[in-house]
Amino acid sequence: MENLLKVSSYTYNNTSDINADTYVHYTATRIMNIVILEIKFARPAAKDTLLQIADMPVDFRPKKIETFAAMASTGGVKMDYHWLRLTPTGKFYTHDTAATTVRNLQTTICYETN
Repeated sequence: MENLLKVSSYTYNNTSDINADTYVHYTATRIMNIVILEIKFARPAAKDTLLQIADMPVDFRPKKIETFAAMASTGGVKMDYHWLRLTPTGKFYTHDTAATTVRNLQTTICYETN
């Protein structure tokens, strides 16, 4: 019965300074071939920027490119979406252009892995 439901997790944190321009903290939980990724991050303004962090371990990488968003308030009732991409090679990239570096973003996604 233990082999039917294999569960593992991995946590990554590149700095404890949540206001850093390069802050990334995530926890990935793998249940069989599904990964639940909870990520907190700051994202540079430029599109297609590789985040300078360690690659995600092979067991937690997605089968295909996963694109996901977090929201940030820009004042009043307006919200902006800030997108990241996670590749099958375990690298995180910005997906769109922002006016400036945006900090204190958070989102949770679920995806299939090999």
